[in-house]
Amino acid sequence: MRALLKDLCPPILLRMLRKLRPVPPPSPPVQAGSQAQWCTVSAGPVQGCKLLLNTKAAAFAQMAAGSYDDFLWQALQGTAISGGTIIDAGAHIGYHSLGLAQLYPDCQVVAFEPNPANQQRIREHLQANADLAARITLHGLALAEREGEEELSMNTRVDDETSSGSHLVRAFQALPEQVYRKAGYATQRVQVRSLDQLAAEQQWSEVRLMKIDVEGAEHLLLRGAQALLQRDKPLLLLEVHGAACMLEVLAVLHPLGYTTRLLHEDGPARCFIIASAR
Repeated sequence: MRALLKDLCPPILLRMLRKLRPVPPPSPPVQAGSQAQWCTVSAGPVQGCKLLLNTKAAAFAQMAAGSYDDFLWQALQGTAISGGTIIDAGAHIGYHSLGLAQLYPDCQVVAFEPNPANQQRIREHLQANADLAARITLHGLALAEREGEEELSMNTRVDDETSSGSHLVRAFQALPEQVYRKAGYATQRVQVRSLDQLAAEQQWSEVRLMKIDVEGAEHLLLRGAQALLQRDKPLLLLEVHGAACMLEVLAVLHPLGYTTRLLHEDGPARCFIIASAR
């Protein structure tokens, strides 16, 4: 077809056609020494998005293939959400935020990520996927039941997946403290807000869905969102870290009329559940 156009069209018309052809925005440059490379997700809810990934790491290879956290997307099949707000708490590098924005094009996605290294990677992904970025708002803070500043135990190594385990110091930790120390985690003070305060300040439209993966602070986030949960009854997808955290989570959700079921077990230390209001 291209050869036929070249044969039939005058050179001046060909030049005009080339100018009219949409040019995708260039990918941001890759930082020197990074193991990550830009790739286009080949399948799944994030299909077609450009992500900066080290595909030698298992989770990032799954992201590139579009199969990461398949069980979450399967749980959402048939869930019709039109309009309103979706919250991605613990957004990591923005994979779920982009997927939720693509899956629910009438919704605004509000993402929360306190680790500065992860925030930077999210911003790069938003820049590379400008069509979806217009409906995604990133907040660089942690969520809990109180306002102020707290210690975040964190690591800035994104490309080997280490930064994904960053957590509030007072949260239920998924791993023993010595494991985090050996992996090079250090503490940094970060801003902490509650969802109830943010919802009131920013006047979000109805919150329809919340994906929560905050490394052992799930119960703290939910305690700070009880008014929002009571008002909107959003569907919840939660990764829960440990039995003690699960008890605290259920203590918040059950009085609000939520029922829960197991979606995925990821070893003895954590699992994903889905919670819906009766």
